Amino acid sequence: MRLAKATFKKVGPFKDFSVEFKKNKRKDLAEVHILTGPNGSGKSTIIKTLAYFFGNSSSRNMEAIDIGGLFWTSGEKGSFVEAAGDMSKSPSVITTSGYDMDFGAVATSHLDSSDPFHVYQKKSGHYRSSDKETRFDYAVFGYSGKRALKHPHFGSPYQDMSVSESSGSTSGYGHGNGGWNPLVSAIDFEGRISRDFSVEEWVEDTYSRAAIAGQRGDKERKKIALTTLKKFEKILCDITGRSIKFSVDVELYKRTVVELDGTEVEFDVLPDGLKSILSWFGDLLMRMDSIRWEKKQSIFDQPIILFVDEIDIHLHPSWQKKILPIIQKTFVNAQIFVSTHSPFVVASVEDAYVYDLNIGKDGYAFLENVL
Repeated sequence: MRLAKATFKKVGPFKDFSVEFKKNKRKDLAEVHILTGPNGSGKSTIIKTLAYFFGNSSSRNMEAIDIGGLFWTSGEKGSFVEAAGDMSKSPSVITTSGYDMDFGAVATSHLDSSDPFHVYQKKSGHYRSSDKETRFDYAVFGYSGKRALKHPHFGSPYQDMSVSESSGSTSGYGHGNGGWNPLVSAIDFEGRISRDFSVEEWVEDTYSRAAIAGQRGDKERKKIALTTLKKFEKILCDITGRSIKFSVDVELYKRTVVELDGTEVEFDVLPDGLKSILSWFGDLLMRMDSIRWEKKQSIFDQPIILFVDEIDIHLHPSWQKKILPIIQKTFVNAQIFVSTHSPFVVASVEDAYVYDLNIGKDGYAFLENVL
Protein backbone atom coordinates (compact mmCIF):
# COMPACT_ATOMS: atom_id res chain seq x y z
CA MET A 1 0.00 0.00 0.00
CA ARG A 2 1.19 3.50 -0.87
CA LEU A 3 -0.56 6.81 -1.23
CA ALA A 4 -0.86 7.83 -4.87
CA LYS A 5 -2.88 11.07 -4.98
CA ALA A 6 -5.17 13.37 -3.04
CA THR A 7 -7.68 16.16 -3.70
CA PHE A 8 -8.70 18.92 -1.28
CA LYS A 9 -11.80 21.04 -1.91
CA LYS A 10 -12.65 23.87 0.49
CA VAL A 11 -10.38 22.49 3.18
CA GLY A 12 -7.89 24.57 5.16
CA PRO A 13 -6.15 27.03 2.81
CA PHE A 14 -7.14 25.02 -0.27
CA LYS A 15 -10.07 25.94 -2.50
CA ASP A 16 -9.47 23.30 -5.17
CA PHE A 17 -6.16 21.47 -4.87
CA SER A 18 -4.86 18.14 -6.18
CA VAL A 19 -1.50 16.48 -5.75
CA GLU A 20 0.02 13.26 -7.11
CA PHE A 21 2.72 11.35 -5.25
CA LYS A 22 5.11 9.77 -7.71
CA LYS A 23 6.89 6.50 -7.00
CA ASN A 24 10.40 6.26 -5.71
CA LYS A 25 13.25 6.36 -8.22
CA ARG A 26 15.55 4.08 -6.19
CA LYS A 27 14.88 0.79 -4.45
CA ASP A 28 17.62 1.17 -1.84
CA LEU A 29 16.11 4.35 -0.37
CA ALA A 30 12.72 5.15 1.12
CA GLU A 31 10.25 7.12 -0.97
CA VAL A 32 10.32 10.63 0.54
CA HIS A 33 7.86 13.48 -0.04
CA ILE A 34 8.83 16.85 1.49
CA LEU A 35 6.24 19.60 1.91
CA THR A 36 7.65 23.10 2.30
CA GLY A 37 6.35 26.64 2.06
CA PRO A 38 5.36 29.65 4.21
CA ASN A 39 3.10 29.45 7.25
CA GLY A 40 -0.50 28.88 6.22
CA SER A 41 0.31 27.24 2.89
CA GLY A 42 -1.19 23.88 3.88
CA LYS A 43 1.78 21.68 4.79
CA SER A 44 0.28 20.39 8.03
CA THR A 45 -3.19 20.24 6.47
CA ILE A 46 -1.94 17.73 3.89
CA ILE A 47 0.08 15.69 6.39
CA LYS A 48 -2.63 15.37 9.05
CA THR A 49 -5.55 14.87 6.69
CA LEU A 50 -3.81 12.09 4.76
CA ALA A 51 -2.90 10.40 8.05
CA TYR A 52 -6.54 10.62 9.13
CA PHE A 53 -7.54 8.18 6.37
CA PHE A 54 -5.63 5.42 8.16
CA GLY A 55 -6.66 6.15 11.74
CA ASN A 56 -8.65 3.52 13.62
CA SER A 57 -11.54 4.34 15.89
CA SER A 58 -9.29 5.12 18.85
CA SER A 59 -6.66 7.22 17.10
CA ARG A 60 -9.09 9.18 14.94
CA ASN A 61 -10.64 11.16 17.78
CA MET A 62 -10.27 14.93 17.94
CA GLU A 63 -7.45 14.71 20.47
CA ALA A 64 -5.28 12.59 18.22
CA ILE A 65 -5.85 14.34 14.87
CA ASP A 66 -7.86 17.54 14.98
CA ILE A 67 -8.95 18.12 11.38
CA GLY A 68 -12.56 19.08 12.04
CA GLY A 69 -11.73 22.78 12.02
CA LEU A 70 -10.06 22.57 8.62
CA PHE A 71 -13.33 22.24 6.73
CA TRP A 72 -14.77 25.54 5.57
CA THR A 73 -17.59 26.90 7.70
CA SER A 74 -19.16 29.17 5.11
CA GLY A 75 -22.27 27.01 4.91
CA GLU A 76 -21.46 25.88 1.38
CA LYS A 77 -21.75 22.26 0.35
CA GLY A 78 -18.86 20.35 -1.15
CA SER A 79 -16.10 20.64 1.45
CA PHE A 80 -14.19 17.34 1.30
CA VAL A 81 -10.91 15.46 0.84
CA GLU A 82 -10.30 12.46 -1.42
CA ALA A 83 -7.34 10.12 -1.22
CA ALA A 84 -6.41 7.10 -3.30
CA GLY A 85 -3.73 4.45 -3.05
CA ASP A 86 -2.17 2.31 -5.76
CA MET A 87 -4.54 -0.51 -4.79
CA SER A 88 -7.67 1.68 -4.57
CA LYS A 89 -10.46 1.02 -7.06
CA SER A 90 -11.94 4.39 -6.11
CA PRO A 91 -10.89 7.15 -3.70
CA SER A 92 -11.93 7.30 -0.07
CA VAL A 93 -13.56 10.53 1.02
CA ILE A 94 -13.44 12.61 4.21
CA THR A 95 -16.40 14.94 4.44
CA THR A 96 -18.27 16.90 7.09
CA SER A 97 -21.30 15.64 8.92
CA GLY A 98 -23.52 18.27 7.27
CA TYR A 99 -23.21 21.65 5.63
CA ASP A 100 -25.69 23.18 8.07
CA MET A 101 -23.57 22.26 11.08
CA ASP A 102 -20.40 23.81 12.49
CA PHE A 103 -18.15 21.31 10.69
CA GLY A 104 -16.70 20.10 13.97
CA ALA A 105 -17.49 16.48 13.08
CA VAL A 106 -16.02 14.62 10.14
CA ALA A 107 -16.62 11.19 8.65
CA THR A 108 -14.68 8.90 6.33
CA SER A 109 -16.67 7.07 3.68
CA HIS A 110 -15.68 4.05 1.57
CA LEU A 111 -17.46 2.93 -1.54
CA ASP A 112 -16.68 -0.74 -0.96
CA SER A 113 -15.50 -2.95 1.88
CA SER A 114 -12.28 -3.83 0.07
CA ASP A 115 -11.10 -0.22 0.10
CA PRO A 116 -7.52 -0.42 1.50
CA PHE A 117 -8.05 2.49 3.90
CA HIS A 118 -11.17 0.84 5.30
CA VAL A 119 -9.45 -2.55 5.59
CA TYR A 120 -6.51 -1.01 7.45
CA GLN A 121 -8.74 0.98 9.81
CA LYS A 122 -10.68 -2.13 10.85
CA LYS A 123 -7.64 -4.37 11.08
CA SER A 124 -5.53 -1.94 13.10
CA GLY A 125 -8.41 -0.99 15.36
CA HIS A 126 -9.13 -4.56 16.47
CA TYR A 127 -5.54 -5.81 16.64
CA ARG A 128 -3.88 -6.95 19.87
CA SER A 129 -0.27 -7.96 20.42
CA SER A 130 -1.44 -11.33 21.74
CA ASP A 131 -3.26 -12.03 18.45
CA LYS A 132 -1.21 -14.80 16.84
CA GLU A 133 -3.28 -14.97 13.66
CA THR A 134 -3.41 -11.36 12.44
CA ARG A 135 -0.32 -10.10 10.62
CA PHE A 136 0.44 -6.84 8.85
CA ASP A 137 2.05 -6.33 5.48
CA TYR A 138 2.37 -2.59 6.22
CA ALA A 139 1.62 -0.12 9.03
CA VAL A 140 1.05 3.63 9.31
CA PHE A 141 2.45 6.09 11.86
CA GLY A 142 2.17 9.84 12.40
CA TYR A 143 4.25 12.16 14.59
CA SER A 144 5.24 15.76 15.12
CA GLY A 145 8.65 17.22 15.89
CA LYS A 146 6.93 19.18 18.68
CA ARG A 147 6.32 16.04 20.72
CA ALA A 148 7.93 15.73 24.13
CA LEU A 149 8.94 12.69 26.12
CA LYS A 150 6.20 11.35 28.37
CA HIS A 151 6.54 9.56 31.68
CA PRO A 152 3.00 8.28 32.32
CA HIS A 153 3.88 4.97 34.03
CA PHE A 154 0.25 3.88 34.08
CA GLY A 155 -0.19 0.17 34.74
CA SER A 156 2.39 -2.49 34.10
CA PRO A 157 4.06 -2.92 30.72
CA TYR A 158 5.21 -6.44 31.50
CA GLN A 159 1.96 -8.34 31.06
CA ASP A 160 1.20 -10.56 28.09
CA MET A 161 4.84 -11.28 27.32
CA SER A 162 4.22 -13.54 24.35
CA VAL A 163 7.06 -13.79 21.85
CA SER A 164 6.57 -12.58 18.29
CA GLU A 165 7.39 -15.26 15.74
CA SER A 166 8.21 -12.70 13.05
CA SER A 167 10.73 -10.61 14.95
CA GLY A 168 11.62 -12.66 18.00
CA SER A 169 10.48 -9.73 20.10
CA THR A 170 8.08 -9.62 23.01
CA SER A 171 4.59 -8.36 22.39
CA GLY A 172 4.46 -6.78 25.81
CA TYR A 173 3.19 -3.46 27.16
CA GLY A 174 -0.20 -5.10 27.46
CA HIS A 175 -3.34 -5.10 29.55
CA GLY A 176 -3.63 -8.63 30.86
CA ASN A 177 -3.94 -11.57 28.56
CA GLY A 178 -5.64 -9.50 25.86
CA GLY A 179 -2.40 -7.72 25.04
CA TRP A 180 -2.04 -4.13 23.93
CA ASN A 181 -2.62 -2.62 20.51
CA PRO A 182 0.58 -0.99 19.20
CA LEU A 183 -1.44 0.67 16.41
CA VAL A 184 -3.84 2.55 18.67
CA SER A 185 -2.63 6.17 18.86
CA ALA A 186 0.15 5.33 16.40
CA ILE A 187 -1.09 8.37 14.46
CA ASP A 188 -0.91 11.07 17.11
CA PHE A 189 0.87 14.28 16.12
CA GLU A 190 0.60 16.16 19.39
CA GLY A 191 1.35 13.28 21.76
CA ARG A 192 -1.51 14.33 24.04
CA ILE A 193 -3.04 10.90 24.59
CA SER A 194 -2.05 9.19 27.84
CA ARG A 195 -0.20 5.94 27.26
CA ASP A 196 0.36 2.87 29.38
CA PHE A 197 3.91 2.57 28.11
CA SER A 198 6.92 4.71 27.28
CA VAL A 199 10.23 4.56 25.47
CA GLU A 200 11.98 4.10 28.80
CA GLU A 201 9.85 1.06 29.61
CA TRP A 202 10.52 -0.38 26.17
CA VAL A 203 14.28 -0.11 26.86
CA GLU A 204 13.80 -1.84 30.20
CA ASP A 205 11.71 -4.58 28.63
CA THR A 206 14.27 -5.14 25.87
CA TYR A 207 17.07 -5.66 28.36
CA SER A 208 14.81 -7.95 30.43
CA ARG A 209 14.10 -10.13 27.40
CA ALA A 210 17.79 -10.29 26.54
CA ALA A 211 18.67 -11.27 30.11
CA ILE A 212 16.06 -14.03 30.18
CA ALA A 213 17.29 -15.38 26.85
CA GLY A 214 20.88 -15.30 28.11
CA GLN A 215 19.95 -17.23 31.25
CA ARG A 216 18.36 -19.88 29.05
CA GLY A 217 21.47 -20.06 26.89
CA ASP A 218 19.58 -18.81 23.85
CA LYS A 219 22.24 -16.56 22.28
CA GLU A 220 20.30 -16.02 19.06
CA ARG A 221 17.17 -14.75 20.80
CA LYS A 222 19.29 -12.54 23.05
CA LYS A 223 20.88 -11.01 19.95
CA ILE A 224 17.48 -10.48 18.31
CA ALA A 225 16.13 -8.79 21.44
CA LEU A 226 18.96 -6.23 21.45
CA THR A 227 19.30 -5.62 17.70
CA THR A 228 16.64 -2.91 17.37
CA LEU A 229 17.79 -1.09 20.50
CA LYS A 230 21.45 -1.11 19.44
CA LYS A 231 20.54 0.18 15.98
CA PHE A 232 18.49 2.94 17.61
CA GLU A 233 21.54 3.95 19.62
CA LYS A 234 23.63 4.07 16.43
CA ILE A 235 21.00 6.18 14.64
CA LEU A 236 21.01 8.69 17.50
CA CYS A 237 24.82 8.79 17.45
CA ASP A 238 24.86 9.35 13.69
CA ILE A 239 22.35 12.22 13.90
CA THR A 240 23.86 14.01 16.89
CA GLY A 241 27.55 13.18 16.51
CA ARG A 242 27.61 12.19 20.19
CA SER A 243 27.96 8.89 22.02
CA ILE A 244 24.52 7.75 23.21
CA LYS A 245 23.78 4.49 25.01
CA PHE A 246 20.87 3.27 27.10
CA SER A 247 21.44 1.51 30.39
CA VAL A 248 19.19 0.16 33.14
CA ASP A 249 19.93 0.47 36.84
CA VAL A 250 18.39 -2.75 38.19
CA GLU A 251 18.98 -1.69 41.80
CA LEU A 252 16.68 1.33 41.37
CA TYR A 253 13.52 -0.35 40.15
CA LYS A 254 14.99 -0.90 36.69
CA ARG A 255 15.38 2.87 36.15
CA THR A 256 16.43 3.68 32.59
CA VAL A 257 19.11 6.29 32.03
CA VAL A 258 20.99 7.57 29.01
CA GLU A 259 24.78 7.52 28.82
CA LEU A 260 25.54 10.73 26.95
CA ASP A 261 29.24 10.90 26.03
CA GLY A 262 29.94 8.47 28.87
CA THR A 263 27.96 10.35 31.54
CA GLU A 264 24.69 9.00 32.92
CA VAL A 265 21.86 11.53 32.66
CA GLU A 266 18.11 11.41 33.20
CA PHE A 267 15.76 11.65 30.22
CA ASP A 268 14.35 14.95 31.50
CA VAL A 269 17.65 16.82 31.27
CA LEU A 270 18.52 15.79 27.71
CA PRO A 271 18.67 18.53 25.05
CA ASP A 272 15.27 19.38 23.56
CA GLY A 273 16.27 18.20 20.10
CA LEU A 274 17.36 14.80 21.42
CA LYS A 275 14.20 14.47 23.51
CA SER A 276 12.11 15.22 20.42
CA ILE A 277 13.85 12.49 18.40
CA LEU A 278 13.63 10.04 21.31
CA SER A 279 9.94 10.79 21.67
CA TRP A 280 8.74 10.04 18.15
CA PHE A 281 11.52 7.81 16.78
CA GLY A 282 11.65 5.71 19.92
CA ASP A 283 7.87 5.41 19.94
CA LEU A 284 7.96 4.30 16.28
CA LEU A 285 10.52 1.54 16.90
CA MET A 286 8.73 0.38 20.04
CA ARG A 287 5.46 -0.02 18.15
CA MET A 288 7.07 -1.68 15.13
CA ASP A 289 8.87 -4.08 17.45
CA SER A 290 5.50 -5.22 18.86
CA ILE A 291 3.63 -5.80 15.58
CA ARG A 292 3.30 -9.26 14.06
CA TRP A 293 4.49 -8.74 10.50
CA GLU A 294 3.56 -10.73 7.42
CA LYS A 295 7.20 -11.11 6.37
CA LYS A 296 9.77 -12.48 8.79
CA GLN A 297 12.42 -9.80 8.40
CA SER A 298 13.97 -6.95 10.34
CA ILE A 299 11.52 -4.24 11.36
CA PHE A 300 13.72 -1.79 9.43
CA ASP A 301 12.81 -3.65 6.23
CA GLN A 302 9.06 -3.67 6.89
CA PRO A 303 6.82 -1.50 4.65
CA ILE A 304 5.44 1.53 6.50
CA ILE A 305 3.85 4.88 5.74
CA LEU A 306 5.35 7.53 8.01
CA PHE A 307 4.07 11.08 8.51
CA VAL A 308 6.24 13.59 10.40
CA ASP A 309 4.96 17.15 10.76
CA GLU A 310 7.59 19.85 11.31
CA ILE A 311 10.48 17.43 11.51
CA ASP A 312 13.04 20.21 12.00
CA ILE A 313 11.65 21.66 15.26
CA HIS A 314 14.19 21.77 18.13
CA LEU A 315 16.97 20.44 15.88
CA HIS A 316 20.30 22.18 15.32
CA PRO A 317 21.02 22.83 11.62
CA SER A 318 23.67 20.11 11.63
CA TRP A 319 21.04 17.63 12.89
CA GLN A 320 18.50 18.91 10.34
CA LYS A 321 20.93 17.93 7.59
CA LYS A 322 21.28 14.38 8.91
CA ILE A 323 17.93 13.20 10.26
CA LEU A 324 15.97 12.66 7.03
CA PRO A 325 18.80 10.98 5.06
CA ILE A 326 19.32 8.57 7.97
CA ILE A 327 15.59 7.76 8.11
CA GLN A 328 15.51 7.33 4.33
CA LYS A 329 18.34 4.80 4.47
CA THR A 330 17.02 3.06 7.59
CA PHE A 331 13.49 2.30 6.37
CA VAL A 332 14.12 1.45 2.72
CA ASN A 333 10.58 0.15 2.11
CA ALA A 334 8.83 3.18 3.57
CA GLN A 335 6.77 5.96 2.04
CA ILE A 336 7.61 9.05 4.08
CA PHE A 337 5.81 12.41 4.21
CA VAL A 338 7.40 15.30 6.12
CA SER A 339 6.70 19.00 6.43
CA THR A 340 9.47 21.48 7.15
CA HIS A 341 10.53 25.12 7.06
CA SER A 342 14.19 24.17 7.00
CA PRO A 343 16.22 24.57 3.79
CA PHE A 344 18.72 22.15 5.36
CA VAL A 345 16.09 19.38 5.47
CA VAL A 346 14.93 20.13 1.93
CA ALA A 347 18.47 19.95 0.53
CA SER A 348 19.56 16.95 2.57
CA VAL A 349 17.85 14.03 0.86
CA GLU A 350 18.67 12.12 -2.30
CA ASP A 351 15.91 11.35 -4.78
CA ALA A 352 13.12 12.98 -2.77
CA TYR A 353 10.11 14.84 -4.13
CA VAL A 354 9.84 18.41 -2.84
CA TYR A 355 6.45 20.12 -2.99
CA ASP A 356 6.86 23.89 -2.83
CA LEU A 357 3.57 25.32 -1.57
CA ASN A 358 2.70 29.00 -1.67
CA ILE A 359 -0.19 31.40 -1.08
CA GLY A 360 -1.69 33.29 -4.01
CA LYS A 361 -2.98 36.86 -4.11
CA ASP A 362 -6.49 35.48 -3.64
CA GLY A 363 -5.42 34.02 -0.28
CA TYR A 364 -5.64 30.37 -1.36
CA ALA A 365 -2.71 27.95 -1.24
CA PHE A 366 -1.38 26.36 -4.39
CA LEU A 367 1.44 24.06 -5.49
CA GLU A 368 4.06 26.33 -7.02
CA ASN A 369 6.55 23.65 -7.97
CA VAL A 370 7.51 19.99 -7.56
CA LEU A 371 11.25 19.36 -7.50
